[in-house]
Amino acid sequence: MLDLHKARSLNVQLARTIKFTGIVGFVFSLGLILEPSSPFRWGLVIGTVVGVVNSVLIYNRMKHIADMPFEKAVAFMRMGFFMRLLMIMAVLFLAIRFDALDIYGVAFGIFVAPMITMIDFNISLLNDYKAYLVLKNKN
Repeated sequence: MLDLHKARSLNVQLARTIKFTGIVGFVFSLGLILEPSSPFRWGLVIGTVVGVVNSVLIYNRMKHIADMPFEKAVAFMRMGFFMRLLMIMAVLFLAIRFDALDIYGVAFGIFVAPMITMIDFNISLLNDYKAYLVLKNKN
């Protein structure tokens, strides 16, 4: 069986998420050079920044719950969830109110960091599983 406690630590996963999301955000920013008045591209950039901030806020919450009692940890995470949800709703509201941002671009940009996190983490699990199978076959 795959040893799950050897999965990446939170700080390593966050650093990789920020790095890869930064690369994707840079590519989105290059699109702004081609067409600086594009509301969709501005929405992608703003949404990507909000997605990274959301990831950092989740990380900061998760690193503090290890030493808390269960009930307090649940309340702590719920409070963070509602704060992050409020932030996302505020940015989406601004995208609706201002013509300079496209709501679809912002919404897609918000999901860039979580998608990168899930893809990167699943690739690392597959690599760990492949290494496990190689070691299993050697024995």
